[in-house]
Amino acid sequence: MDIPSSPEILLEFLDHQQVGDDLAVLRKIATLSRLLSEGNADFAEIASVVAQSEPLALEFIAATRDAALPKPTLLESLMRLGSTRTKKLITLHSLRQIHKTFRAETPRDVHRKNVWSFSYSHALLSQRFNEALALDGDVYLPALLERMGIIIFNQFFFEPYGAMMQGKPKTFSRYDWEKQHLGYHSIEAGSLYLTHLKLGDLGAQVGAQLSPSTPGDKVRYFARHLTASKVPVFFDDIVYDAAVVGEIRQRFGPDLESDAISYLKRAFGNSLEA
Repeated sequence: MDIPSSPEILLEFLDHQQVGDDLAVLRKIATLSRLLSEGNADFAEIASVVAQSEPLALEFIAATRDAALPKPTLLESLMRLGSTRTKKLITLHSLRQIHKTFRAETPRDVHRKNVWSFSYSHALLSQRFNEALALDGDVYLPALLERMGIIIFNQFFFEPYGAMMQGKPKTFSRYDWEKQHLGYHSIEAGSLYLTHLKLGDLGAQVGAQLSPSTPGDKVRYFARHLTASKVPVFFDDIVYDAAVVGEIRQRFGPDLESDAISYLKRAFGNSLEA
């Protein structure tokens, strides 16, 4: 099937699809992140979402299990952990599940795993830099979802999308090439899809990924630049704005790059132990 000729037709198509594991996981992460970012998190509602995944629910219960006390319920576990530790457990669980799900058995799986590996590296570095700069707001999830449109194209239109990208010259960015051939690009597709899922704030951040204005946007932009140079598994051939990159880089010490790679190795290693 050809890639839809407009974002509107694409959204209509997606409404009638049974999403694969990749989009289903994204939806669950997005829902939990939204619930956890609210001022007074409703842990009963969060528990109802977590309960849809038995492995995730068991992980929360195990995190608060005390041999001297009765086994806690899922809701009790979530309330004991609080929002910050809950977010971290969801992050680690999701990363493990993605790497267990996408086995490198076909070219499609290899390519999809590369996009995921880049996305998670980008998200982890964004979070790390945001915390180091003591900035407010969630940059992890927007960074994770920036390639939402590419994930959709590869999930449902792998052959025509791959054929289209094979002809892209190095002088073109991925997004300029998509726009020339489709009339819209994957950034627009991802942003609109997230907005369509009633995640407008995330959609707006994903849509602004190449034109950063807020401090969080700039952190994600810088983290993507560093990820592109240090985790070379996904190529969009864009030219990064040296002014934005330099603005964030100068706020860190000289050991930034080696520290970032060490951090990624530890984060991936710890999250894949299970």
